Amino acid sequence: MRRTKRLYSPIVLLALIWVLMGETGCTAGQPGNDTVATVGDVKITRQELVDQLLANSGAQTLRTLMLRIAVDKEAAAAGIAVTDGEVEQELERLSEGYGGLENYFSAMREQLGLTRDEVRKDALYRLKLERIATMSVNVTDEEIDRYLKEHAEDFGPKTELQLSHIVTENRDDAEKVLKKLEDGGDFAELAQEFSVDGWTASQGGDLGWMEIGDPFVDQAVVDAVSELEVGQIAGPIETEAGYEIVMLTGRKDTPAMGREAARQEARRRLALDRAEPMAELEQALLDKYGAEIRDPELKL
Repeated sequence: MRRTKRLYSPIVLLALIWVLMGETGCTAGQPGNDTVATVGDVKITRQELVDQLLANSGAQTLRTLMLRIAVDKEAAAAGIAVTDGEVEQELERLSEGYGGLENYFSAMREQLGLTRDEVRKDALYRLKLERIATMSVNVTDEEIDRYLKEHAEDFGPKTELQLSHIVTENRDDAEKVLKKLEDGGDFAELAQEFSVDGWTASQGGDLGWMEIGDPFVDQAVVDAVSELEVGQIAGPIETEAGYEIVMLTGRKDTPAMGREAARQEARRRLALDRAEPMAELEQALLDKYGAEIRDPELKL
């Protein structure tokens, strides 16, 4: 299950600043004084908005842009090319635990403000950085074989479930809620009204996506819902939280990874474990290509 507070990434802020400057053909440092919003008789100019964006996150946004350039230069120098197909594979990998690629895109938009194109560009950047980090790392076939044997569950078939629940303090209350559901009550509305789990009640009881075997989900819940059809309800189930009524709202079955794909993923993991930490590599690339921040107000 994945929950992340909403924030805006340097990628989004960079794009916004470019849009604000580009709409009127302004140059860097001169975004203009045209009005972008009003509150009563008070005007907010484009200059004020850009200044605020730069003051809040300008330094991190500038560093992100510099890193993109440095990594592109190093990838080109090393002959590293990432195909569209490889980006799509990476997105599929990243979407595990979200119940599918569309859900992943939606989560990135809601949590980070990223568009689909921005998510793809970030995946491309990460792939290039990984290739740079691991291009000199040697991993033997024997090490890959051993890794696959020791982590067989990572490469086998997977089932992801999307759940919603209503938690009550006692069985009697749970039975009353269950009766309301049987009489046609709306699950989300009843969760908001009766669930004692304050975190999920406001979201209609939504627990998000989980893999079967997730240690953060009570085994009794997993056992009760694993054979349900989407839309079916199980409960009351006694757990540490109380008495739960659980509805299966989504299901995704993923087949086992193919042999070659599994070996590539195992090599990737082993190589990354031995590679230079990404933050250190990023700084080394900035140093290598003479990255310099000329504006002292934009230094981290």
